[in-house]
Amino acid sequence: MHPAVQAAQLIRERYPQDKASTLIGILLKEHHITLDLWPVKTDKFAGCLWRNGDEWTIVLNTRQSSQRRLFTVAHELGHYFLHRQLQNQFTCNNSSAACSTTLEREANAFAAELLMPAHQIHQYVQHHYHPSRTANLLGVSEEALKYRLQHLRLER
Repeated sequence: MHPAVQAAQLIRERYPQDKASTLIGILLKEHHITLDLWPVKTDKFAGCLWRNGDEWTIVLNTRQSSQRRLFTVAHELGHYFLHRQLQNQFTCNNSSAACSTTLEREANAFAAELLMPAHQIHQYVQHHYHPSRTANLLGVSEEALKYRLQHLRLER
């Protein structure tokens, strides 16, 4: 199993009943990570994680949809849990080229498992939940869910 997925699963095991948005709030609070919301004038910038001394901050573009912001926070938390010893700053944008590095792919894998746990997705598919219902229950976009279903080889 991929270490990024494993890390997300360990966190999920600690908080099995919490919705993703609640879980993210808990993680930010427990790890003293500040969340700043900025209305950035471009759709290319989704967010970033950066360290200032001993403090970590996640900056989100408020012009992104709420589902996109949730995924971006989870992605930046992936960098925090997996990569904070390697760099002081991580920037997430909405280009496919941005997902080409190992660190970005790992952060995406962490975010996907944190927000859309594989076992939960399997249950929804077995119960024939419509993708829009599943996405809504998980608080993610249908696009993110579709990508997750493809990755798990569960696409209908």
